[in-house]
Parts: sequence; structure tokens; C-alpha cells
Amino acid sequence: MPVVAQGGLALVLVPGIMGAVNWKDHSRAGNYVAPDSAYNLLNSCAPNAILFTNGDNDTFPLWYLQEVEGVRTDVRIVNLSLLNTDWYIDQLKNQKVNDSDPLPISLPYEQYMGERNAFSIFPTQVVEVPVNKDDLVRNGVVKEENLHLVESPMLWEIKSRNNQYLLKQDLLIKDIILTNAQQGWKRPIYFAITIPQSSYVNLMDYFQLEGLAYRVVPIKSKGSQYSAGRTDREIMKENLLKKFRFRGLNDPSVFNDSNIKRMVGNFRSNFFRLAMSYIEEIEQLEKELQNPKIDFKRKSEIEDIIIKNRKEAKEVLDYGRKVITDEAVPTESYNLAINARAYMKIGEEKSAEDLIQLAKKRAFDSFTYDKIRYKGQIDPESLDMYACQLIMRTYTEAKKYDKLKAFASELSMVTGDPQYQRYVNQFLSNQNSIDSALKELE
Repeated sequence: MPVVAQGGLALVLVPGIMGAVNWKDHSRAGNYVAPDSAYNLLNSCAPNAILFTNGDNDTFPLWYLQEVEGVRTDVRIVNLSLLNTDWYIDQLKNQKVNDSDPLPISLPYEQYMGERNAFSIFPTQVVEVPVNKDDLVRNGVVKEENLHLVESPMLWEIKSRNNQYLLKQDLLIKDIILTNAQQGWKRPIYFAITIPQSSYVNLMDYFQLEGLAYRVVPIKSKGSQYSAGRTDREIMKENLLKKFRFRGLNDPSVFNDSNIKRMVGNFRSNFFRLAMSYIEEIEQLEKELQNPKIDFKRKSEIEDIIIKNRKEAKEVLDYGRKVITDEAVPTESYNLAINARAYMKIGEEKSAEDLIQLAKKRAFDSFTYDKIRYKGQIDPESLDMYACQLIMRTYTEAKKYDKLKAFASELSMVTGDPQYQRYVNQFLSNQNSIDSALKELE
């Protein structure tokens, strides 16, 4: 074949081969995670809301949906990174954007212009946020049946950063919340769940989880190990199961890189948090049932609630696995393990065991890889190890001691560390409490 012809053939074949081999991990066909994350975040908010976001990656998809597709133009986005600049504060304070009126900012320009108050010495202090219960009900902040939970006034302890100072953005958050409260809590205020805790200005006890955002409400709650504040199960379930979009996350042909998988982790976490909210109430009610003096009517009420909550929790967990499949977006071992524990707590043993076996495989494969890569070393604080500890706790809580013992034996064999089998054997021989038996593993 002539050299020219060979060159021409190479010019055609080489790009063609490269395209064929690399097409899947370069194609974004069917990948809607970025716009759907923004869509779900916007639709986590009540009408006319103020939504604080962290930075560019949070904010730009939201602006795209609002400006290009006209989605939820009533929500006002407040980018915390830009909230340290005077020109941006001026826009928020003075300009109507789409269907959103200017924000309730009372701070005069002189207090935020230029570098003024970029860093402010601010000792920790308690701020009284005004609360009128009639306003709360009228503006949909709190349901009437929850008025007895309201703290009036709301005693917000603002903690300075490093016990020294506040940033300009913190001062603006304080001003917006106080001014909005003085105006009758007219506008719902939300923080995206992706914001770092340092930027929550110690509002966590007044958070109400409703989706991909926390709403600020004057109801104090310490929350749980799974979520800050309280959870409005009715709103969150409506959002997750009816409003939110999860396009392409059950399609194995769609390519998802590591960044997408992290974003999907927020979706999966929300299904778990909602399910655990039902389960936590079940556990509280089961303690109440142990009271020998409980009357028949209350006992019957509790049993009905427990049955209902188990059904609700299962529906949420099942739906999450349906719209975001492991085949399309592989699940990390610890996420599998926490969901297995949730299933076990509501008596869904088959679903729990299926997830445990998958979590075990993922974790053990990771340990085997780490031993090769790091010359026999395994990180005892890795998420994979955390998953294994959760599996052991799940079997212990469910009193499945044979499975616990078998799993501990396998874990000791894979890691080369006999401590897991030794702790389990100690527990089984002495019948220690769950906490004391597994304390050293955590």
C-alpha cells in the first residue's frame, strides 16, 4: 500500500479507534445529575424562599435552571462566597431578581462597604430572634400542631469562628435572619446541606430537614447522629418521592465519574435520613411500651404508629434503591451497611442481608487491594472498616450471633487482625451489652 494511502488510513482509523474505546467515559449522554441536583435543591424550598449556598459548584447549576429553564424563579440564591463582597450585598438588598423581591437586609452600606467588617471581633453571644406564633402559622413556617414546640423568642447562640471573629458573610446571615423575623418570618430561609458546618453560624439546633436543604425554624432540636435539627417527614417524603428528579441513575449505560458519585451520595443519604427519622420514633415508642403501667388505649396507639412507621421507612428505602440502583451507580460499602442496618431495624431481614453481603464484598475487596498497595497495611479508620463495624453491630442488635461470629472470623482473616474475632467471642461468652462489646471497635 502506498505511503500516502497508509497515512490517510491512519488518519481515519486512529481517531476512530480512540473514539470507540473511550466513548463511554467521555460521553455525558443521559447524565442529568448536575441539573437534577439543582432542580431538587430548588424544590426543597417553600415558595419565595431565601437559599444560602456554598460556592460556584452549588450555585451555577441553580442559576442556570432559573435563568435558562425558568425553574423556581421565586427562590433567591445567596452565594456565601460572594456574600463577603459589597457589590453583591447591594444587589441582594436593592434589586428584585425574577420573581424574588430584594432581601430583608437592614445593615447600612457603611458597615459592609469595601473591606469593612471582612473580619469582625465577635465574642460568642446569645441573640434573641423575635417569634410571633400567629405569624408562624400564617406564613407556613410552623404547622399549628407543632406550635407547642416553638421557642419564643428564639435564643440563637452565635459562636465566633475559632472563638475570635465572624466573617462578613456571617454578619449578613445574622442580619437577614433577624430582619426577616422582625417582619413576621415572611420569607422561608434555607441552607443547602452541602454547606460546611462552619458557615451555619451555629444554627444547627434550629434546622429542619426538608430535602437537600435545611429550613430555619424556631423549634430547638438537638437532632441525631444522622441529621442536624429535626426532620419534617411529611414535606421531605413529598419532595423525595414525588417532586425530585433522579434521571439516569438507574441506567447502567450512563457513565458516572467520581464527582457524580459523590453528588449522588447526597441523594442516597437523604433517603436514609428520612427512613431513620421513622425508625428513631419507633425506637422511642418501643421504650414507652416497656412501661408496665401503660394504659390499653395508649398501647394500641403506639402499636399502630409503629406499624405505620415501619411501612413508611420501607417505602422510602425501597424507592431510593429503585431510582438510584447499585448497577448504575455503585454504592460505597458504608452506605450499603447503614441501609442494611435500617432494613434490619424494621424487620426486613432479606433486604438487610442482601446489602450486608454486597457491603462485605466491597469492603473485603478494598482491604485486599490496600494490603497489596500499602505492604500489608489497612487503615483502621477507613469507611470500609466503619462499614464492617456497622455490620457487626447490625447482627448484634438483631441477635444473629451465628452470623456475627462468622463475619468476625472472615474479617479477622481478611485483615490479618484477630481482634475482631476475639471481641465477638468475648461478647458471646460473657453476654456483654452491645456498647461494651463493640466499644473498642469504634
